[in-house]
Amino acid sequence: MISRSTAVQTVSFVGMIIQRDLLRKNIHNIHDELFLYFDDLYFGYQLTLDGEEIRYSPEVVFSHDVSIQGKCVFPEWKVYYLCRNLILAKRIFPRVAIFSRLSILLRLIKYVSILPWQRNKLLYFKYLRRGVIHGVKGISGKNH
Repeated sequence: MISRSTAVQTVSFVGMIIQRDLLRKNIHNIHDELFLYFDDLYFGYQLTLDGEEIRYSPEVVFSHDVSIQGKCVFPEWKVYYLCRNLILAKRIFPRVAIFSRLSILLRLIKYVSILPWQRNKLLYFKYLRRGVIHGVKGISGKNH
């Protein structure tokens, strides 16, 4: 755990504080195609590439109601966006290697390997499969 304020290269929208003018100037860097997952990662990374400094301040604490804890992804449709956006981001940002092909493959294997812990295994697998297919085909938008 980091105990002091430090510069970071990207940000999570959960807990992000940003100046209105900076957001207005960079709003086009929030990609709707990456609905729900990884939109914040690429937004923050683009800010860094543009020379903006992002700070992590451990004294600022946010409470986030996370529905993905441990090995259970709930609701099951969230795995669709995790898989799809992981693959889709490589297509949207071909020159930005935040995730290597190997790391994408390993994450997808992880999502398959946690199938036994899901509440509704069939529904989870359906969303996982569709997310991979849509990611490969370049299908974006809200599809759950």
